[in-house]
Amino acid sequence: MDLNEAMSALQGFQSETCKKTYLRHGAKEPLFGVRTGDLGTLAKRIQVDHALAKALITTGNADARLLGFMIADPSKLDVATVEGWLSSAVWPMDTYYLGQLLARSAIWQACMARFMAQSDEWVQSAGYSLLAQRLKEEPESISDELAAKTLVVIEKGIHKAKNRARYNMNTALIAIGTYKPSLRQAALAAAERIGPVDVDHGDTDCKTPLASEYIRKAGAHADRMAEKKAAKKPAATKTPTATKKPAATKKPSATKKPAAAKTPAATKKPAAMKKPVDAKKLAAAKKASAR
Repeated sequence: MDLNEAMSALQGFQSETCKKTYLRHGAKEPLFGVRTGDLGTLAKRIQVDHALAKALITTGNADARLLGFMIADPSKLDVATVEGWLSSAVWPMDTYYLGQLLARSAIWQACMARFMAQSDEWVQSAGYSLLAQRLKEEPESISDELAAKTLVVIEKGIHKAKNRARYNMNTALIAIGTYKPSLRQAALAAAERIGPVDVDHGDTDCKTPLASEYIRKAGAHADRMAEKKAAKKPAATKTPTATKKPAATKKPSATKKPAAAKTPAATKKPAAMKKPVDAKKLAAAKKASAR
């Protein structure tokens, strides 16, 4: 899909109702007002296309930028390019979707540290959004030491930060307390000292969560999920003992050859049968012997 086709597809999903909602949340013209679900549908159709992503982002169209962040290749990101994209950010969805992209890249750590240290509203907001995203997806990727230091920075600077940066600093505070059980009490204590965080959400009904309350609820939920996950892990399977080889089957003894049949004795020829006695000759012989 080329740029013109992508823009036409976005326009085909435009919604006046969604556009009004986006404008209330801080989006600027130009935009079509494409619902996030429809953006996801387009992203699945396109898959990863870094060249198209860059072209979409540079259009300045709010919907096109979000789609671009969704289809960009995280392995091809560099800090300069990302900072360029951030320089034209105008509303929270920019930093949210860019944060999701950065969280899957090899430069997320460098970007996070660099962005959180800046005073620009959207750059700093993106840095803390990225921290919260990493904690949610892979808590172990953020060390306890870094998380503890970040708590100190948040507590010290949250009320002085710019509007959207304040919101995402509060989000990061909640994420530390939720996904770092070892720091939950420290996060709760910091949240209590910080108190409510004032954020201007424009003409919307959005509210900034009170960090202390949210940490207690979200932390308890995260603990239950972790317990369920641990319970589902099967116990290490014992290595089966080697199966004994069956005893070697004895070879059947050689079958004895049947004794050679004896040659039957030669059958005796019957004795020659005597010729029958002639009665007349016998009578004549007897008469002769009587004389």
